[in-house]
Amino acid sequence: MTPTKTICFALTSDLHSWYDGCSVAVPVMNISVESVSEGPVIGSRYKVDLIIRALNAGYASLISLHLKEGFVASVDSLEMRTSVYVQNSKVFCEWMEWKGKYIDKWLKSHYDMAPAVD
Repeated sequence: MTPTKTICFALTSDLHSWYDGCSVAVPVMNISVESVSEGPVIGSRYKVDLIIRALNAGYASLISLHLKEGFVASVDSLEMRTSVYVQNSKVFCEWMEWKGKYIDKWLKSHYDMAPAVD
């Protein structure tokens, strides 16, 4: 990877703001890598299978409206599986792992600070 290349994860503006927690108190979804093709499958691009986990059923419904055709939802609809094609699967997967841990930490911190309800 050359220094001029960066990770570009194309999301709709809604998905971007929900993933980064821009328009909500905390991210309402997290994305993890499920698997990566052993070699390029489209030109020089590797197929990366992703799992998108929604915070709740309401957001799962909204998120699913923004996914490409062919995604697969779990029985409870909280997890959705889809795929992307990337040129550098190693860097992409490292970034996704970092981002996933960052969001998990953010959510844990948010809910640890939430007041207890009697």
